[in-house]
Amino acid sequence: MKRVILFIAAFVTAVCAFAQEQGKAVIEFKKTVHNFGTFPEENGRVSCTFVFVNKGTEDLVLSKVRASCGCTTPDWTKTPVAPGDSGVVNATYNATGRPGAFTKTITVTTQNAGEHRLTIKGEVIPKAKKIEDEYPFSVGDLRLKNQNIYLHKIKNPESKSEKLKVYNNGSADITPTFKSVPSYITVSCDKEVIKPKSDAEITVVYDSKKSEEWGTVVSNFAIVVNGESKTINVNATVVEDFSKLTEEQKKNAPVISVGSVVPVNEIAKGSKKSFLFKIENKGKDPLIIRNITALDDNVVITKPKKPIKSGKSGDVSITIDAKNMKVGDFTKRLTIISNDPNTSRKVVSVSGTVK
Repeated sequence: MKRVILFIAAFVTAVCAFAQEQGKAVIEFKKTVHNFGTFPEENGRVSCTFVFVNKGTEDLVLSKVRASCGCTTPDWTKTPVAPGDSGVVNATYNATGRPGAFTKTITVTTQNAGEHRLTIKGEVIPKAKKIEDEYPFSVGDLRLKNQNIYLHKIKNPESKSEKLKVYNNGSADITPTFKSVPSYITVSCDKEVIKPKSDAEITVVYDSKKSEEWGTVVSNFAIVVNGESKTINVNATVVEDFSKLTEEQKKNAPVISVGSVVPVNEIAKGSKKSFLFKIENKGKDPLIIRNITALDDNVVITKPKKPIKSGKSGDVSITIDAKNMKVGDFTKRLTIISNDPNTSRKVVSVSGTVK
């Protein structure tokens, strides 16, 4: 065993001697890990320096230095480092908005001394949040947690509610009121009067039974404080509840049939073009088209007013206004909401060319 170790040592020594005879750069870092320790987020950017020495016999060239993420910015010696001389790799970590422990790597790639990895680490103490951070929106002295309320999926005819947290950041009592509230939405506050430096909750209830809206719906109302108002958006997706259908009802259910693409051909720039396409009911019970939306102000849609009987079809009227559209090909996506339990949401593309 002793002979084997001596042989390996001799072999390694010979290889190193041969490499030096051929001329080679050798990079040696004084340290490869830097620990910033614990520091407050308010410090923002923190930096450290990794010093290296060229232990080889020819100039050392660093070709690229890259960090493992965008929060770390490296800088390095970009001129050749002569044998025996030293260079640096600087690393700057941006702690703003990044509380907690972190470990990041910096990969140093050289032209003639291989690739090497450096590490920085530490722990960022989060800064104390201000009221403006917790409640970023405002109407007068009333701070709001959000300006958008997301109710997600609502099964018609159910109701669904969500709360909006608010905070009185002023020195006087606040009595919020609400205006322009849709008939299917109820808005109330758990405190009639919100005392200074105290919070409250505004409850928003969406009653899908009272609403004639289907699919993706964005409604809004306004919070009023001392004459100032702030619009609150209520986002919901209203769907039909098919879970209570009997097997017989499922068997007799309507079946929507419509092509996936509706060709429009050409439209002259600045003009309007109207056309019809048909929706057929291949089921047994009447097919009700709940809603058709395009989410495009250039497209006006009129859905069938009456349920479509079994084996019959209904006309959908579309008008496309090319006044504000760019010249060239276009595709508009229409979303059809119906009472077909198997395909209650159908997407159709309307395509054409503006000349």
